[in-house]
Amino acid sequence: MGIGILTLALILSGFLGVVQDKTLALYTAHTQMGTKPKATNSSPSTKAAGPPDVWQESMFYLHFLALPLFFFIRHDLTVQARALLASQARASTFTVPLAAAQFTLPAVLPVLLANTLTQLLCTAGVNRLTTRVPALTVTLVLVVRKAVSLVLSVVLFEGSDVTWGMLWSGAFLVFAGTVGYTVSGRTSKRDKRE
Repeated sequence: MGIGILTLALILSGFLGVVQDKTLALYTAHTQMGTKPKATNSSPSTKAAGPPDVWQESMFYLHFLALPLFFFIRHDLTVQARALLASQARASTFTVPLAAAQFTLPAVLPVLLANTLTQLLCTAGVNRLTTRVPALTVTLVLVVRKAVSLVLSVVLFEGSDVTWGMLWSGAFLVFAGTVGYTVSGRTSKRDKRE
């Protein structure tokens, strides 16, 4: 079941990549024809705040338009937030310039915040990458990232219910596909030059 879900997710992300490629090609060509923003007269060292980069705009709309979907799972989110706040707490002392303040934090909160920050960096990186390379390359990078993450998770957390032959054969197939794509890309670039 998990492999089927992962396969469906990869196929759908490939379609999303193609749509993003076409959209970016349409709108970046339109914005590149426009004029550059005018500089302000306040000081020579300040730059004019021009329009955001295309990847930033894409990231904003992709996440902003998804916000209403949280309405349908608001009860689940409330239950999860209560479970988070009810988890084992740990006292943390922080030194403030005027006094020492002590307050309790749920033990899982720092892990959740670290996960959120790394997801933000990953999402921003993928959106930036989408504007620079074709959709197939982005999909390939994401597949390699997921494969490395899976292998590391199984090895580091000692997955007991893992068929090691399937794990390493999957890792080999991802590696072979990556090498094949890289070699074919170099060959096609060489053919175009000639």
